[in-house]
Amino acid sequence: MPDILESININVSEVVAYARINGGFEKDLRTVIARKIATAAAHEAGLNVSDDELQKVFDIWRISLGLNKAADTGPWLEARHLMIEDVEQFLETNILVSKLKDKLYSESDANRYLTHPKVEETIRELVYAEWLAKELG
Repeated sequence: MPDILESININVSEVVAYARINGGFEKDLRTVIARKIATAAAHEAGLNVSDDELQKVFDIWRISLGLNKAADTGPWLEARHLMIEDVEQFLETNILVSKLKDKLYSESDANRYLTHPKVEETIRELVYAEWLAKELG
């Protein structure tokens, strides 16, 4: 089987076509665009990520994947054809989006959302799930 895998070539356009056919492409594209917009807005608002913050989140991310030693990370990245910079950019964007959400929340009138029908339904479902968990032991 490894001989067959070595002879197969896959290009990005094939992956994109597959994702479009299966309906995943548009969702992922929207997510990437949203993250880019949020990152730009975070930078514009003066938000940034320190090296210490990035290192802490990187360590948590690494351990969450079972990469308990820093030396385990290299083979994991190689197997996925990623570079450390790809992961750092991904995690930095996560941090910036989180900071932007915090900023937007602190500047908003959050109470107006509590009466939104979707929020009320979510709370209703959470209350039911909690009750059911207690009933089931």
